[in-house]
Amino acid sequence: MIKIRYFFLLFFALLFFPLLLRADGVEYTVEVTGVEDASVARTVRAVSTLVQLRKRPPNSLSSLHFRGESDLPDIKKVLHSYGYYESRVDLHFEERMGKFHVAITIDPGPVYSL
Repeated sequence: MIKIRYFFLLFFALLFFPLLLRADGVEYTVEVTGVEDASVARTVRAVSTLVQLRKRPPNSLSSLHFRGESDLPDIKKVLHSYGYYESRVDLHFEERMGKFHVAITIDPGPVYSL
């Protein structure tokens, strides 16, 4: 009797486990705007987890927001390293035809050179 119970438990676990692994995430695109210097924009894209993990979508919209918010300090560090000490970074989330679009809008402000 116990063997039959374990058999059914194992059977259903193997049957439904792939469905749990295939959980659909929140698909999104990322756009970085407001920076004219190509090297700054390239470096911002390199440090952004939104860009790096684009092919691994988060499970929920709040996770996507968390990803974006966690990028802000790193983006500010990049801008500071290029001399943009009064920069401002904003995130905008918008749904477009079932996918989300994340716009990272940067107002770099004046460049301070040493």
